[in-house]
Amino acid sequence: MPTVGPNLGGFVYTYAGAFNPDWVNPNNILLDDGSYAVCTRSVSSSQSWFIGVEDFGFAIDPADTILGITIQVKAKLSLSNAFKDIRASIYKLGQDGETQANKATNLFTSYGVTDTTVSYGGAADLWSQSWAPADVNSAGFGFLFQVEKTTGSASRTFSIDAIFCSITSVGVGPINNTRIALLGAGII
Repeated sequence: MPTVGPNLGGFVYTYAGAFNPDWVNPNNILLDDGSYAVCTRSVSSSQSWFIGVEDFGFAIDPADTILGITIQVKAKLSLSNAFKDIRASIYKLGQDGETQANKATNLFTSYGVTDTTVSYGGAADLWSQSWAPADVNSAGFGFLFQVEKTTGSASRTFSIDAIFCSITSVGVGPINNTRIALLGAGII
């Protein structure tokens, strides 16, 4: 079962609902270089805008079966327990538009005041969806993330350095396809 990745995304975007703050320098999550996309909040229970990343550059063999998808968010807080993650979703673009697969979040537990990498999903986790190689190979395959400030009125920050994606798949692949064809022809 090969795992491809972790790959960084190639495109980032943010969007908001009512009363949401902006992410400063969102494109910084496209490189793992110590430069951050930063959300600063001073009001307790205020939510960030959604920040999303797409186009992870996968080229999974079309004959493979996707077994799992892992997203890793490398981030830090200005103060322990100052934020919780409230949305971690992957999505694919289908005939009816966007299809989201939401994931339970790690409330309060995983991000620290130094760079910490938190994983969502896993090598055997399909996020309650079915996935074809074309879905994850698409530039429209992406991850959506949102946080919420948890306590107090002092200004605090949630800073994301990078977001990675890995795909675990299994398949016969070109070498095994050749072997199967030769066996079927009675050559080997």
